[in-house]
Amino acid sequence: GVIHVEQPRESIAVLGVHLAQRADPLRLAAIHVMTSLTGSALLALAVDFGEIDGEAAWTAGHVDEDWQAERWGHDAEAVARRSARNRDMMAAVGLLEALKA
Repeated sequence: GVIHVEQPRESIAVLGVHLAQRADPLRLAAIHVMTSLTGSALLALAVDFGEIDGEAAWTAGHVDEDWQAERWGHDAEAVARRSARNRDMMAAVGLLEALKA
């Protein structure tokens, strides 16, 4: 499976600079939701910068979960939970898009 790899302090500092530039509480809330749901602040910021869309971030953030489901099968409860989490992710993406309009 996919495991956490400690990131260099310099990389974390750069992310901190980008987050500090986001003063809008709603924008920060959307980034927080996306970070929590994908497990990656980098993916959330990539969506915020328009480098990737929400679906790409969602897919990248769930590579291991998808692999496990393909290997061992889908669980109805997990599928329902994932669907709800995906809805929350897309709501956060929609909020970012609305704030940029």
